[in-house]
Amino acid sequence: MAWAFFSAGIFFNVIENEDFCVFIKKSFLSFKIPSRYELYNTILNSEYELIKDEVQNILEKYEFVSITTDGWSNIHNTSIVNYMIIIPKPIFYKSVSTNEERHTSENIAEGIKQTIEEVGEKKVVTVITDNATNMKAAWTILKQTYSQKV
Repeated sequence: MAWAFFSAGIFFNVIENEDFCVFIKKSFLSFKIPSRYELYNTILNSEYELIKDEVQNILEKYEFVSITTDGWSNIHNTSIVNYMIIIPKPIFYKSVSTNEERHTSENIAEGIKQTIEEVGEKKVVTVITDNATNMKAAWTILKQTYSQKV
C-alpha cells in the first residue's frame, strides 16, 4: 500500500480519511493501517534506504556510466534538478530542490560536479544536458574543473 501512495503521489493524509480506512478494513480484515507519520517517516525512509542500496549495487557492476540532468519547476514554482544515471537501463538517481538558487550556471555546474563525485569520477564518461544558455555556461565552469584531470 505504501508503494501505491509513493508512486501515485497520493497525499499522505488520505491514510487517515475515514472512508479510505473503512474501505481498507473491509478489504483486508487483518491489515493494520499505518498512521500518516509511519507512512511518510518510517516506511518512506526505509524504502528510500532500500532503493538507495539497490542503486549503489547496480552502479558497482558498471565500469562506466553517463549522467544526464535537466532542470524544471514544479506546480509550486519550486526549482528542481533531476539526475539520471545512464547504463543499459536508465536509473533515476536523485532530484534536488534548488529553492531560491534557481537554475544558474554555477548551481548547475556544482550539482553536476557533486553527482560525478557521488557516482565516482573515474566511472563517469559522459554528462548530457540540454542546450539552454545556463547549461552551456555550466559546461564552461565544468571544463575548468575537469579538463585538467583528463
